[in-house]
Amino acid sequence: MRLIFLLFIGCFVFIGCSSPYSVTSSDFFAKEVVKANSEIIEMGYQLSGTETNTKNNLYVKGTSYTPVSGYGTAMGNDFVAIDKYKFTDSKGNTMSYTVSYKLIEEEDVDVISVWNVGIQQCETSNPQDYMRLCGSNSPIKKLTNLPKNIDVGYNEVNSPYSWLIVSGILIAIGGALLITL
Repeated sequence: MRLIFLLFIGCFVFIGCSSPYSVTSSDFFAKEVVKANSEIIEMGYQLSGTETNTKNNLYVKGTSYTPVSGYGTAMGNDFVAIDKYKFTDSKGNTMSYTVSYKLIEEEDVDVISVWNVGIQQCETSNPQDYMRLCGSNSPIKKLTNLPKNIDVGYNEVNSPYSWLIVSGILIAIGGALLITL
């Protein structure tokens, strides 16, 4: 009987578990963009323009079928922000780059996290400036590998695997009860 009681307690503890994971906050990302732009300014360029767009990538979340209405498709939205920065130096040379990223509002915490940061485009009018402004050691490349600065939790109740495991444990308890009776 104690074993069954411990199994029930284990199930309830397991259901309430959450395992934290780390994310990059949008505030931290914004500060790093300002920092990268400041480094470009220190290299002799001045910010001469910005542009921000949001792109919506539709995807299929699920499908359904009923004999009455046939097949149906549930669509989801995947919003990606695209920011473009343009710089000009005193000689008229230009440099521009485009960074894309996904913003996700984290549940249970007041944080908007940044995912899938990528430099979509980087160009310079003077080829001699390309490596220092767009190359692998340039200020903007640091944006694609930002550290995770905030821990958030993911509630395991939402995971289909946790329910499978809990169901399996409950079935095992039921089987144990049948055997002991």
